[in-house]
Amino acid sequence: MFHPFHANFFSFKSGYSIFTKKIKMKYFTLLILILFLIGCDEVKETSDEQDDVSTLDSLMLRVAQNQKFSGVVLIGDREKIIYKKAWGKANRDWNIPMSTEHRFDIASLNKSFIAVLVLLAEQDGKWKLQDPVIEYFGPGVAKEQFSKKITFHHLLTHTSGLKDYNGVPSDLKFNNYQKFKRLNFTNTDYINSIPQLKPLCEPGTGFHYSNFGYHLLALMLEDVYGESFNQLLQRKICDPLNLKNTVSYISNTEVKKDLVTGYSYNAEKDVWNSNQFIDLSLGRRIFSNADDLFAWAKALDHGTLLTENMKSKIRSNHLQHLNPKLSYGYGLVIHDGIHDIAMGNLNVKAPYFIHGGKTEGYKSLMINISGSDLILILLTNSGDQIDELRLAESIIQNLKI
Repeated sequence: MFHPFHANFFSFKSGYSIFTKKIKMKYFTLLILILFLIGCDEVKETSDEQDDVSTLDSLMLRVAQNQKFSGVVLIGDREKIIYKKAWGKANRDWNIPMSTEHRFDIASLNKSFIAVLVLLAEQDGKWKLQDPVIEYFGPGVAKEQFSKKITFHHLLTHTSGLKDYNGVPSDLKFNNYQKFKRLNFTNTDYINSIPQLKPLCEPGTGFHYSNFGYHLLALMLEDVYGESFNQLLQRKICDPLNLKNTVSYISNTEVKKDLVTGYSYNAEKDVWNSNQFIDLSLGRRIFSNADDLFAWAKALDHGTLLTENMKSKIRSNHLQHLNPKLSYGYGLVIHDGIHDIAMGNLNVKAPYFIHGGKTEGYKSLMINISGSDLILILLTNSGDQIDELRLAESIIQNLKI
């Protein structure tokens, strides 16, 4: 079988031979043109990315100098990391410079990890999201002290009515501080301390951000699987996604490899105060670095570990019926790019999910805009020196991506 443009087919007729040469020249010219255009696109893309890097370097240098920013910024898309740089000190006492590989306490960013673990537990047949949580309390828990109406869905969406830290009575903070902080106490002890706080509303009738709700979920995950939170985190999330730098420590005596020290700045004295103690008890805190969080943001977007049904649940707004200014999925703030949502507002006219975290000397922020077209990870150990949301907004405005 011959090909109509095969050279041998035309070689025995001179007229056809000339025609063949013209055809070859035509296709050769077209090929050169295509390659040229592709090359131009690549040069333009490279040039744009170089401009972005230069612009971001200038912006971050100003922020580092004027606002004493210390931390890591990573920007990428669904294909690759575009920008990743570190500023400041990982440890000021030992003069250790910050690197992009360093790990941070990600604080409330752990909520997206806890949420996925809760959904995976439903996929494993451990419970259903609409089940009352008291049905899964272990022996010794004072079930009668809890509302029978609180479901896993309520805890995931902060609609359980449970208070947050700022609602804890001073006598509980002082007299039972260790129980409140869950140091050297069992899951049962900690769970039994939660009902001492008067609920803010009936379950499902109001949004009240509650760390206690997610702490409760983390403890129930440990109980239902019979594993520590870190064992679950590694087996169900980190190992499948190859997250090598994400861990949940359970003791301050453990060696925390590549973990930066959190600081707060005293402007009056011009000194940095280090956070010497990390309370590891609250909600099973997670430590991670920028690369792992970039991979995590992509996994959340693609629903890598979840069924389509579960992926939809984590990315849906479950608060619209309560307040059009609120939008929370499971462990994520959800923006549709249309409605004016109060939480995590970046003034971006595109769908995105976002969540941040803040604890002693640390801040974290994860943003995924419009299906991984842009992912931004921001980690800092310079405390309240930085308004991370406004910094993220400035970074996005300076990008041509």
